[in-house]
Amino acid sequence: MYTVWCQQWEESESGWGIRPDGYSLHLHLQHALEYVVNFMEEQEEYFISKGITGVPNEYSRKAGHPYAVSIEKEKWEELKEAEEELGVRYLSNDWPKPNDDKLTTSWGKVQPKPRAKTKIRKS
Repeated sequence: MYTVWCQQWEESESGWGIRPDGYSLHLHLQHALEYVVNFMEEQEEYFISKGITGVPNEYSRKAGHPYAVSIEKEKWEELKEAEEELGVRYLSNDWPKPNDDKLTTSWGKVQPKPRAKTKIRKS
């Protein structure tokens, strides 16, 4: 088994609401974070090229935060081949379960454990 990072996705569509929209897998946490930024930028560029301004009628976005999962060698090799693309997107909603069983879930979304708020230091 190999440990990688999973990012869930959701789709928002006017009149239909929000629903799961698959997941992406990434070799490294940094890849997952960069993949989200790249995806959102490319999606925005697409909408602009189509003359869509404001909130589009339908779009995809990340759902929650990346989390560690275990995958088989075959899927890991697929990710390794796609390393330059920073990950692979799967449209299945049968996403991998988190390695950390202390993560809580709601309608399939993984939510991180609550953390202490960051303190702002005054200089």
